[in-house]
Amino acid sequence: MRISDLIKYSEWPNASRDAFKSAIPPKAQVYADIFLTVGVRTGVSPLLIDALTRRESYYGEFLRPKGPGGTGDFTPRPKKKRPIIVAPGVTVKEEDGAFVLYPPGHPEMGWGYGLLQWDYISFAHEIANLDWKDPLVNIEIGIKDIFMGKIRFFRLPENAVELKKYTTNEHGQTIGGIDEDLFVRAAVAAYNTGEGNVSRSLRAGRDIDSTTADGPDADKDGDYSRDVIGNALATATKMGLA
Repeated sequence: MRISDLIKYSEWPNASRDAFKSAIPPKAQVYADIFLTVGVRTGVSPLLIDALTRRESYYGEFLRPKGPGGTGDFTPRPKKKRPIIVAPGVTVKEEDGAFVLYPPGHPEMGWGYGLLQWDYISFAHEIANLDWKDPLVNIEIGIKDIFMGKIRFFRLPENAVELKKYTTNEHGQTIGGIDEDLFVRAAVAAYNTGEGNVSRSLRAGRDIDSTTADGPDADKDGDYSRDVIGNALATATKMGLA
């Protein structure tokens, strides 16, 4: 199974659906039907939806309080300049010559909301107007609007330059095209670190995960896209799809 297959989902037969439910972690079982439903609605494989939910919140286990109604990402966000516009409820404090942003309800509340961690700065309107605590709503918006937004970004010609590969055909002609596996990795990495950071890493020749979470230290790359995609493909292997 190729990485690019993770965004080319068509509904599985019942046997594959049952195999998927058996292959995912026990904590994911309660959300399995949601992963399958959102997969059909968006064309994103339940394998990838499960893996994103696992990494973002471990099915709600990493949130405060635990469960789909919890929040995560409690780290204040430093800014060099005082932001002109901030989302409602965000507190801006000047500390040690820098400006630091705190989410509403801090320290009990974080920046990320629900299973797929809608970011408050980017999705304050949706958080205020949609039931982000509902697992189906949270996961569907997380995939349809947030993740597929990354897909749409990297599909734009001006943003796809660093994702192209070049081959030579039998006539000696150079053919350019999108490296579809790298394209999916870019979108997954952007779910964590943003499209701009991924684009800058690619332009600089750095690893696509160079600004994603969980690098061993400041001089090492993160592992977000490798971890998410690795878990998705590992589940595919358990199902006999790889």
